[in-house]
Amino acid sequence: ILSVIPALIYADVTGREPRRTGAPGDGLCTECHGPTANQGGGRVQVAFPGELTYTAGATQRLTVTVTDSAAKAFGFQLTARLKSNLQNGQGGSFSPTDGNTQVLCEDGSLKSGRACPASTPVEFIEHTQQGTGKNTFTVDWTAPAAGAGDVVFYIAGNAANGNGRADNGDNIYTNSYTLTPASSQPKAAIS
Repeated sequence: ILSVIPALIYADVTGREPRRTGAPGDGLCTECHGPTANQGGGRVQVAFPGELTYTAGATQRLTVTVTDSAAKAFGFQLTARLKSNLQNGQGGSFSPTDGNTQVLCEDGSLKSGRACPASTPVEFIEHTQQGTGKNTFTVDWTAPAAGAGDVVFYIAGNAANGNGRADNGDNIYTNSYTLTPASSQPKAAIS
């Protein structure tokens, strides 16, 4: 049994455990990486090309960056929730842009096709084993349909020491962002 435990711990570097973003109803990666979130000298950020607005049904390419000068490996998990249902309201959908990310469904399965099963609709985009050597990731997010309201993004980033073990040498950082629907009203012009 003791010989299998290190392999199980190392096997989790690819993620595959949903609800580790710090969102309502979610835990954090601190269960295996580091004792407390936001205690190291780094941070996790998401860059939104439309700033903090979205157009219903449109796709945006987001950039996730995890920074920590002491880290040798990086990871993240990101989710988007409807503000009207922060625990279970899926806000749009995610797609990987390369082999450095993957989308998990709430039940822990990899997303296949266009959506997660109706019984487990919440999506989580995260790093893959291939992506852990990078601290910057790109992901595509397609906004929900018109009338969905505000969407809140929750992210947890892992800046790890790279030893492949769950220990206090890893730092977890969290952040959240609220995107509002872009106004369909024409902007006022001063003449």
